[in-house]
Amino acid sequence: MRAASSWRWPQRDELFADNPALQAAKTGTRWFNAGAYTVGYTRDLGIFRGVQTGLGANISLYSVPDAIKTYYGDHPLGMNACLRVRLR
Repeated sequence: MRAASSWRWPQRDELFADNPALQAAKTGTRWFNAGAYTVGYTRDLGIFRGVQTGLGANISLYSVPDAIKTYYGDHPLGMNACLRVRLR
């Protein structure tokens, strides 16, 4: 059983990658600071034929500046689930 959490402060510029002039005209800047807050958990399932397995999931919540909420939404989030397989 493992729990994890992380905090990142990435900068994003992919919204207007094809037209940077449009980005500057619409938002006044090229880069945007976005906060990412991630919490996850992996549950070890057991060992089957020499392979250790686990089932996990995480969720990330993001904070974005007002200038790009039109594109990302007011409360952007991301989720993923995984099956971990390790050779023993």
